[in-house]
Amino acid sequence: MGRLIVLCLIFLSVIFLPANASAIFGEVWSTDAYNSALDPFIGPPYAKPDATFDVESINFNSQAKNVSFDEFLNFPDWITPSGSEFGKKKMFENNGQGNGDEGIFFRFTWELYLSPGSLPVTIVHDDGFFLRFSTGQSVNSPGQFQEPQISKFDLAVPSPGNYTVILNYGALNDTDSHVLIFRTPEPGSMLLFALGIVGLGVLRRRH
Repeated sequence: MGRLIVLCLIFLSVIFLPANASAIFGEVWSTDAYNSALDPFIGPPYAKPDATFDVESINFNSQAKNVSFDEFLNFPDWITPSGSEFGKKKMFENNGQGNGDEGIFFRFTWELYLSPGSLPVTIVHDDGFFLRFSTGQSVNSPGQFQEPQISKFDLAVPSPGNYTVILNYGALNDTDSHVLIFRTPEPGSMLLFALGIVGLGVLRRRH
């Protein structure tokens, strides 16, 4: 029975969940944003975003055609006064290009508390992104993809503390699907993993 509990703890610890962030500040530029969406490293197309909002996690996966901003962003809390009306708009409707392959640029900013060591990060995305940590590390993945891509890398955390994360994402109107998912191991799951390892050691000593 004890061995089963320990194995369950280890199993739970390796499940990847959305990054633990109390609030993620989002900005969106929807007009003449094709170049920024194609290469998110270059940043937004103009200074002031069309709308701002808060979300609890970056876990967006829409397979529907003509999706609205609300539907793609899982109905966020709009900060911009006109945000509630903006959210009802279709994402690629009258956004300035009119060439059938328009782009929308998103920027997400938040803080994560990280422990020192190596932190695995996974991003699922159907178009390009640029990710920057306040540790000085960054990952750039521009381009246009017909199928969702999985990008994995390890973040070197020098010391414990809160770190700022900035994620630029470009959504292009080349497919009906739009996907952006950011994942790290939850702090709680890392604790479960440690407890599981310790438990296995105790069981081995007993036997």
